[in-house]
Amino acid sequence: MNDHLSLYRVLNNLGNVYEHLRRHEEAREVFERALRVARISGDPIGEGSVLLNLGIATRSLGEYEKANDHLDRALRHAQRQHDRINEARVSENLGLLHNLLDHYDVALAYEQRALAIAVEIGERTVEADALTGLGTALAIGGDLRRAETHQRRALTVALTTGNQASEVYARQELGTTLRRQGDFTQALSQHQRALSLSLDLMDHPGQAAAHDGVAQTRIAMGEPDSARAHWHEALDLYEEMGTPRATNVRIALQTLGEGREMP
Repeated sequence: MNDHLSLYRVLNNLGNVYEHLRRHEEAREVFERALRVARISGDPIGEGSVLLNLGIATRSLGEYEKANDHLDRALRHAQRQHDRINEARVSENLGLLHNLLDHYDVALAYEQRALAIAVEIGERTVEADALTGLGTALAIGGDLRRAETHQRRALTVALTTGNQASEVYARQELGTTLRRQGDFTQALSQHQRALSLSLDLMDHPGQAAAHDGVAQTRIAMGEPDSARAHWHEALDLYEEMGTPRATNVRIALQTLGEGREMP
């Protein structure tokens, strides 16, 4: 029995538990240890999986440059191993990261790569998430109609496969795209559905993003009191997770004449 193989798998699973519990710093520390063990375990595919998880945990902490380094290493590792599933997953996560940085042209390229591989190998979860991320990149670049088309396709895939996490992501980003097009009623419906689903899934990042989306839509509809309540919910969650998005919500609340002190 390969003790290193067993140990890195236990550590990788533990890191995923910490990440699910939003204990991102602990998750990163465990993934870093798992990576060291994986390198001597003789399982290169497993090593690639740990690299991906390390990148995701680091991104959750808002350390985007370091996250990009980890994910770039994970991508090159997957390509060397001809690991098409992980190549698709890593490409999609790099696209998500660059959407957060508003690097829409870079995000577009990664999401297109992820989508092409996902369709080729039949990996429908990555297909749905890549379609959503591709739509987000197009929206950041100003192509709102094409963005909506891709995000509606993503929602169809998520609903077809029953993947509720992908459904939350698709509805959240579609709601943002619809709001940017001025369709506030449909935008609100998508954000509210994303919020309901994320509550069922106990998905705190999804809940925070959905509260934020509802708040922004309520502001656009001229309903600041409702927006304020949802921004407070979002801020509590973002602060608990320690993500940089908390800063944007504090600023939004300050524009309404209230808020919390910046840490």
